[in-house]
Amino acid sequence: MRKLVTPYGQNYGVLSFASDHGLYDFIEAYGNGDSGIYPGSGPEGHCKRFGIEIRNVNSHDNVLGYSGTAGNGTWTRNSRFHHNNAGISDDSFATGHPGMPQDCSKWTANQVYSNNENFFTQERQDYCRSTPFEKRPKEIVCPQFQVPVGSGFILYGVNANLIQDNAIYDNWRSGVRLFGVPAAVRGENDPAKQNDTSHGNKFLGNEMGLSSGGSRLPNGEDFFWDEQGIDNCWLGNEAPGARITSDPPTLPRCPDGSKSPVANVAKLAQEAPCATWDAETNPRPPGCTWFDTPPKPDQ
Repeated sequence: MRKLVTPYGQNYGVLSFASDHGLYDFIEAYGNGDSGIYPGSGPEGHCKRFGIEIRNVNSHDNVLGYSGTAGNGTWTRNSRFHHNNAGISDDSFATGHPGMPQDCSKWTANQVYSNNENFFTQERQDYCRSTPFEKRPKEIVCPQFQVPVGSGFILYGVNANLIQDNAIYDNWRSGVRLFGVPAAVRGENDPAKQNDTSHGNKFLGNEMGLSSGGSRLPNGEDFFWDEQGIDNCWLGNEAPGARITSDPPTLPRCPDGSKSPVANVAKLAQEAPCATWDAETNPRPPGCTWFDTPPKPDQ
């Protein structure tokens, strides 16, 4: 797919599913209710090859700039994801997708910034519930999937991903969020598999909180991690003119990586109510803070 403009879809701008040997190139996607681009259930290259290349994408003003449930074996580079509710999601969260848990995607030399739009306000969701898609002005985006507003990368239930040499800034909640997802969420009830995410993810040489024009535009928190997983590691990430901010304050360094089989229970408890979101029956889950616009961080 080359030289496409994909605006105002009820769900997706560009969707590929269970594809291999694919290319997304020079695509602009905006105003979509789920994601601008969505390579779902990607190729199983087992980190030895990348079967879908995504480059020169400009994805903005969607609920998600990019979504990859079971988005395996993709390489995204030299692209911009900005002014969405959240920038980029790789996950093992939604059911019915072959290839989970997600693994082996690579993100290099992208700009992920200013993902603070909010289509989850009470007013917007009331309007969306009462007005069918075909009767809405095309510019009115109605969310089709729940995301933590104000986030750059949201990586929920992912393994062996490489996030390297990206510019990540002005995301008011988090630059990067990494969480494990119990296998039961995706319909896999084998007790032995419940902690099969998130492991082996590497965050290397990313530049945090500095715009392409050189202005200091910090994230709310550069890295937010639930503290679960084996061999997750961080190395060489910088915040020019400031320090990297993270929760927990100290992150495991490469090559040693993390060694924790269980998550911080308090952090999981904060996220759990948000998983019950439903556009029709539960648009504002009690106890969920994902849908409140975070305050802009001090510079």
